Amino acid sequence: QKDFPIKETAALNFKSPYALHKLIGEQYAKMFTELYRLPVICLRYFNVYGPRIDIGSDYGLVIGKFLKLHSQRLPLTVFGDGNQTRSFCYIDDVVEANIKASESDMLFGGETINIGHEKSFSINNLAELIGGQVEYLPERLGDILYTQADISLAKKLLNWEPKVNLKDGVEKTKQWFYGNAK
Repeated sequence: QKDFPIKETAALNFKSPYALHKLIGEQYAKMFTELYRLPVICLRYFNVYGPRIDIGSDYGLVIGKFLKLHSQRLPLTVFGDGNQTRSFCYIDDVVEANIKASESDMLFGGETINIGHEKSFSINNLAELIGGQVEYLPERLGDILYTQADISLAKKLLNWEPKVNLKDGVEKTKQWFYGNAK
């Protein structure tokens, strides 16, 4: 994307099959609304993290990867210069958005609503919050450079906005991780 924050109506330029299939799911939901009058809402999550984060996947969220590396006393691996940004959103805030969407009195017509934090943070900033050495590797093909969620629709339709800031959310995630790391 070139325009930030990213609105739900932004033109999409897919860089992975995963991203394409997320859009296909949204289109199916809209079609079911149109064909069968089924009230549907699609919540488009931005970088969800928190307790029980997946640390085993090569395609998992950077916070989980950093925690795993940190626990092994290895350098935090950053692809590129670390100035890439992400709109992280703590799991408690995502759960609240889901509850608000499910309890809404509005009849949804297949809308897509961004659920994320309206502030973006660099991967370097995240590495500082986790702590430890950082190893910079070449940028990976297909990696997104910047994300920032426009949550104005979530505020309007769901009366929702995130409450947990990145520093507190990372600390809660670290506490869970180190209390449960095997």
